[in-house]
Amino acid sequence: MNGGFAHWLEASGLNKKEFARRVQARAHTKGLTHVSTAASRVRGWLAGQQPTEPEVAQIIADVLSEACRRPLTIEDIGFRASVARRRSDPAELAVIPGLAETLSSQSRTDLIVTSRDVRAEEADIASGDALLDAVEHIALGQPTLVPDLFSLPRIGALHVAQIEQTTNAFRR
Repeated sequence: MNGGFAHWLEASGLNKKEFARRVQARAHTKGLTHVSTAASRVRGWLAGQQPTEPEVAQIIADVLSEACRRPLTIEDIGFRASVARRRSDPAELAVIPGLAETLSSQSRTDLIVTSRDVRAEEADIASGDALLDAVEHIALGQPTLVPDLFSLPRIGALHVAQIEQTTNAFRR
């Protein structure tokens, strides 16, 4: 049983047939013409089945968000996020050196620091495993959910740690 989905479907005021129609219509407008939903599919989701495609899960969240007039995530409605935490292919992380250089350049411009300080900070930023880890979490990871699902905006412990790391880098 997917309690989150059941709750938000009931809160939306939509019956299974109308909800299925809206999901299918939204999928078709996004070019996913192969998506076909019916009340029986909605019953499956209520029973705990997961959507087979990540785009469908997002469309379900979008339709419920619209009907409930509040932003909902895939996790809010009881589905697993489509992007699982994984080790990335080195080719996917090829942008990180450029990101480090851009960050370093912007830091210099914004903070107007001495060239000696810049070299020390560039060494920290450009080669730091901390930057790689932080960027990888942002690009590929899932944010930690705040325990209270009704508070907005959502910010997790991971976000706080990333903000602290960035602040410390700029402070140094």
